[in-house]
Amino acid sequence: MKKLISGIPVSYRQEIGGGYCVSVTSGFYCVDIRKFFIPHGHTEIRATRQGLSVRVREWAKLKTIVSAINDAHPTLNNSVPCFQRDDHMNQLGALECKECNPFRREVL
Repeated sequence: MKKLISGIPVSYRQEIGGGYCVSVTSGFYCVDIRKFFIPHGHTEIRATRQGLSVRVREWAKLKTIVSAINDAHPTLNNSVPCFQRDDHMNQLGALECKECNPFRREVL
């Protein structure tokens, strides 16, 4: 986000689980959180219309209130990500997880 605001070219996308990705791209002053899928007969992921875009000012505000959200909703703060569960203690368990590997990518 700092690079985007500074005018430095940015093209960032990170999968966050369950087929969702977070992206920041030059020319779009927002953080985009969107569901992706692989169309039948294709191999590349594509964005759906399901998601949201958080403007720079909204993102800054969201970062300041995260602790208040965690305090108000302790179940969110105390949740355990799937990759810390016992079934992820080996590569096969992680590869079979629909949250971690929603597109069933093969590992060489």
